Amino acid sequence: MSYMKLLSEMVRQNKLLEKRVARLETLEFTSFVGGWVEIETITVDAPTNNIVFGDIPQIFLHLAFIISARQNGQGCGYMRMIFNEDDEEDYWYNSHSLDGDTGACTHSCTVFFGVDEYADCIFIGNIPGVSVTHEEIFADLFNSETLWIPDYRCDQKKKTCHWDNEALCPEAGEVPAAKFRQLGGGFWHQKAPIDEIEIFLPGAAQFAQNSKFSLYGIGGTFECH
Repeated sequence: MSYMKLLSEMVRQNKLLEKRVARLETLEFTSFVGGWVEIETITVDAPTNNIVFGDIPQIFLHLAFIISARQNGQGCGYMRMIFNEDDEEDYWYNSHSLDGDTGACTHSCTVFFGVDEYADCIFIGNIPGVSVTHEEIFADLFNSETLWIPDYRCDQKKKTCHWDNEALCPEAGEVPAAKFRQLGGGFWHQKAPIDEIEIFLPGAAQFAQNSKFSLYGIGGTFECH
């Protein structure tokens, strides 16, 4: 590694360390019993297909995400989530998409995606992308989503989640967009405490610059029942 690359890497590592220290100070000195504490916010500076939250503090009752994202490619992006680097067929999910124009509701679940019973991730909603014919609508347009994970560190429960999402997605042809109001959820077929969460897009899709993912801890009194 050249001197300049080594220096650049040292600067990057130092910034990560400062960020972790600031996060720990916030957790230590903030009264969070019953309230929300920001654990970490990741803002996409350069296109990437995955976002990873590691070393999640094991001091809260529940976790919550607020997501504002879009993809670089054309059409809809399809967000996925896994826990603790587990990409095996250990998940089940379902979603309901309400069309904003027609009011029609579309339902999907793991069995519709060619899986016998379980999937290797949880689907967590669509995000907008590039439109060839209606770019004036979709330029700089992001989704709005909240996602909840209760009892994330209890080792006596399989982990569940649910989410709600508002997304305007490009469609091909003459139709300018699919206006989605989406609800969904799923579970992880494991009882291990969650200490890492990865949110990603399949294939070559990438999250666009300025996509933002904020992870919060909720409550501070822990009892596992």
